[in-house]
Amino acid sequence: MSADIFENINPRDKRTEGEEKLLNVLKNSPRFDGWTVFEQPHIDSIKPDFILLNPKKGIIIIEVKDWNLCLGTYESGGYIRGTDGRLHKKDPVEQVETYKNCILKSDLNNSEDFVSNNSDYYGC
Repeated sequence: MSADIFENINPRDKRTEGEEKLLNVLKNSPRFDGWTVFEQPHIDSIKPDFILLNPKKGIIIIEVKDWNLCLGTYESGGYIRGTDGRLHKKDPVEQVETYKNCILKSDLNNSEDFVSNNSDYYGC
């Protein structure tokens, strides 16, 4: 048994080298047996790199960065110096927090709709 992987088929969403490496690990490692993997799923207005689901273990949200932190373009706190010389925030931890909050909000809204439309549903 291996992970069920739903790869992104949109040709405009190119994989980075790091995303390609992680996808190969997810495909070939027995550690992910029983997991369902979604590559770059579009959820409302967000698009995390990977979401892994396992009914017995939970949810993992992964944001892949192909950063070489030895280069001078990276600053502490998740900032990148752009070609315009300005610092841009690219903190993967904040990105994952945003994804998590959006997914939870979407799930709670869907649960409320389900409960209000199904009188025999006892709780959520």
